[in-house]
Amino acid sequence: MGTDHEWSEFLFAPPTVVRAGVTILRPLKPPARSARAVLLAAALLLTTAGCGVHGLSFVQDERVDIVRPGDRDEVRLPVSIDWTVRNFAVGPDAGSFAVLVDRAPPRSGRPLGWLFRGNDSCKGGAGRALCASAEFLAERGVYATTDTAITLESIARLTGDQRRRQFHEVTVVLLDAQGRRVGEGAWSVEFELKQPL
Repeated sequence: MGTDHEWSEFLFAPPTVVRAGVTILRPLKPPARSARAVLLAAALLLTTAGCGVHGLSFVQDERVDIVRPGDRDEVRLPVSIDWTVRNFAVGPDAGSFAVLVDRAPPRSGRPLGWLFRGNDSCKGGAGRALCASAEFLAERGVYATTDTAITLESIARLTGDQRRRQFHEVTVVLLDAQGRRVGEGAWSVEFELKQPL
């Protein structure tokens, strides 16, 4: 093996023509950098490292596992959604689950009624209470439960060509004791809803 200097010369050598029409390209030697420029770049990197990602978790959250239906399964109504959970307390004065059909969950720290904050009927104290009710949410494909299973008796058809295949997505998120979303974790499964025979 050659010395570091010899390898450096090889790696940063100009292109070499091996035979007519065949050229081996090698990277050019990078320009020399002053110590001041390197220190400035390092300082910039350190000062901007925390920007824009505060509070986000980049670790995969595996507390919930949807076990039924399988992803892309063909199902018929009623559809049973079953999942398992670990390291999350469920019950009175503890957490629960939100199940959302074809809908994105609320932001972390927000209750389920927050999804409909733009709806005129959800304005004011009475409106917010109405839009947080189980009946209002269920009509819109949003359910809260302390069970690890839910059966959907009906699912709104997707708009557009009624002959198209109907793929639906169900998402499960965690809720705290006050019914607000916990963290950023969300677990989804997509399935095809077959028409009744």
